[in-house]
Amino acid sequence: MKFLYFAYGSNLDMAQMRTRCPESRFYNLGILNDYELIFCGHSKKRKGGVASVRECAGSFVEGVLYQITSSDLHSLDRSEGFPISYIRKPMTIQIDPHQTVRALVYVKENAELSDPHPDYLGIISEAYTRFNFNTMNLVLSLK
Repeated sequence: MKFLYFAYGSNLDMAQMRTRCPESRFYNLGILNDYELIFCGHSKKRKGGVASVRECAGSFVEGVLYQITSSDLHSLDRSEGFPISYIRKPMTIQIDPHQTVRALVYVKENAELSDPHPDYLGIISEAYTRFNFNTMNLVLSLK
């Protein structure tokens, strides 16, 4: 079985995705409308806050859609700490002005905002530059 997965954090790094999900394939760039990128909780591995999204009318989060297999999904669940650290839910992702798709999105709920470690933020920032995403959204997420 195949799934679409929307990455907006460190999984924007395609090398990391190949390691975590070897059968994953780039599908498209996408936008999660009416959400904003935040950093929250605390990851021992990442040494600080980690990326999540929360509802915010008029905002948007850019990301990468990957097509993944069931095996990849199980691997992602382990990597993301599902269902304890993150929950996973299907959401609508815009892939062009007139087309949307449903994709799985991992969300950290009810966690306090916290600063990400510079190394973790660097992974995401590099991906924003590579994909020509709106870096102002990344800056605003650090408020």
